[in-house]
Amino acid sequence: MAKYFEPMRAQERTVRINQVIYSIYGFFTFPFVGFLRNIITRLPFSRFYFRPCYLQELYMAIGFWEPYLREVLDPLLKKQRNILFIDIGAHIGYYVVYVSRYLRKNGFIIAIEPDKRNLRVLYKNIKANNLTNVLVHEEACGSDGFLYLNPNPNPAWTKTSKTFGELKVPSVSLNSLFDKLKEMRHHTVIVKIDVEDAELDIIESGSKFIREFSPILIVETRFFDELNNRLKNLGYTGEHLFRIYYIFKKL
Repeated sequence: MAKYFEPMRAQERTVRINQVIYSIYGFFTFPFVGFLRNIITRLPFSRFYFRPCYLQELYMAIGFWEPYLREVLDPLLKKQRNILFIDIGAHIGYYVVYVSRYLRKNGFIIAIEPDKRNLRVLYKNIKANNLTNVLVHEEACGSDGFLYLNPNPNPAWTKTSKTFGELKVPSVSLNSLFDKLKEMRHHTVIVKIDVEDAELDIIESGSKFIREFSPILIVETRFFDELNNRLKNLGYTGEHLFRIYYIFKKL
């Protein structure tokens, strides 16, 4: 039992250390945030663009971002061929670039991102890494039609809402994606969902897609019980990964 919990304890220690680093980084960059927010750069000998204003993007650039999710993705990507990877809340493309290294020509990636600030960097990363198997949807994901966008000063935490917000943006459902993808044949479908509390709407409006494709779902959520109950009705079981991250697989 001790061996099982040791990786979790190590990750928790890492999170606590990160919280201190975030505070220090924020303290020193705050006076220059207006200037740094407009800078898009990359490290020497790297093809990943990021904004130095945001520490998590620097972590992405050095490959230190969310190791607990990479530990789940790596075996899936190594074992399977002809993978469809859908990144809902693609941000600046960290997972798009990461997954593409495995897929090469043996898979396809759909990146869904509504925030234009993130899209600027996402497109730079797609171009810099010569990715030809990526389709970007410049819209939110949920029910078909539109949603309201509530931009956060940190674009990683922008939220969507059905009822109010600063910007009105188009929205696409997973069911609509199914109608476009049903002629394609993929051995494995993986959907990563990181949408700041909009995941329940995505699952609810994607039941047809989920029933037909049986995707592996990797979800950041604070509403595990409700999400788990909905997915149980579709034949899924959930497993806790770390903190508010879960993976759901078809039984």
